[in-house]
Amino acid sequence: MNTPPMPQSQENQKPNGAIWMTGLIVLLTFIWVVAGIAAFIMSIICFGRSGTAMQQLIGLLLAFLFGPFYWIYYGVVKDYCGPTKSKSRK
Repeated sequence: MNTPPMPQSQENQKPNGAIWMTGLIVLLTFIWVVAGIAAFIMSIICFGRSGTAMQQLIGLLLAFLFGPFYWIYYGVVKDYCGPTKSKSRK
């Protein structure tokens, strides 16, 4: 008895939905890492700007520990990281 040839093995092929999901996960991970690095750099820049020492320390810790969630703190705390502090000349 001759058996018909078996189709190519599909074990190594991912379903189309899995390819999209993998790409989405890679993209979101990339965005998360870039936003975290940018948050850390911005928190360091904010040390020379307005805000209390405690606000600046909290900003640095948030950026280091929680990455992109720093941007929520940056947007919510109004007097954090404003224009540079100017010394009055009298």
